[in-house]
Amino acid sequence: GFPYQQAALGALVGDHVVIFEPVLVERDGSVGDKRSYKLLGVFACFCNRHPYSLKLRVEGHMDNKIPPFEGLELSRARAAAVRRWLISNGHVDGARMIAEGFGADRPIADNRDFIGSAKNRRIEFVIMQKLDTGP
Repeated sequence: GFPYQQAALGALVGDHVVIFEPVLVERDGSVGDKRSYKLLGVFACFCNRHPYSLKLRVEGHMDNKIPPFEGLELSRARAAAVRRWLISNGHVDGARMIAEGFGADRPIADNRDFIGSAKNRRIEFVIMQKLDTGP
């Protein structure tokens, strides 16, 4: 299961680790706030408690409010920043993770309103490969 169930910060849904609140990453590549540190700490705990996960992908996603190339670059930079944070602060083995940005290509909500756009600016975590089915 997902650690810290009492806080309901995230869940394992299929091959995705879903974090229920946004991870804030500043344009300079730093993780944005204490809440984001906590969320990433929860994910790091999950990674370190589940040795059956071999390869993880940190995905960056954007809304369509900026030019496509800029959104793609920003989503890549944010995914890379989260990966760096997990390695440096969460002690997750960097060999287990890749970072990839998708720009606005994979929306989960309608970009025509503020709430939809906010949902599309996100970080997702995908388990790409497992040793076994886990505990």
